[in-house]
Amino acid sequence: MTPKVMILKISQTLIQILKKAKLKHKSRVLRKLALQKKVFILGVQKSGTTAISALLSEATGETVTLDIKRSIKRPGSRILRNYGLESFDDYIY
Repeated sequence: MTPKVMILKISQTLIQILKKAKLKHKSRVLRKLALQKKVFILGVQKSGTTAISALLSEATGETVTLDIKRSIKRPGSRILRNYGLESFDDYIY
């Protein structure tokens, strides 16, 4: 086997291991979130969802993230969302 082929096989194996690890971690994080019973208020821009979220947070004493889209700083995440390539649970994860 040539060195090039060996490097390719090793990198493919590493990619598979990383994908499995990410999936396992994502599952664990989403399970924890499910136990915490968080609420997501979604809506069209300028429809009052931010105000309602802030009021609910104040009334219940819970924390709030008013603009989750801006709180995610991952490169390329906007492109994934815009083209529907990222599921909602991936977005939340």
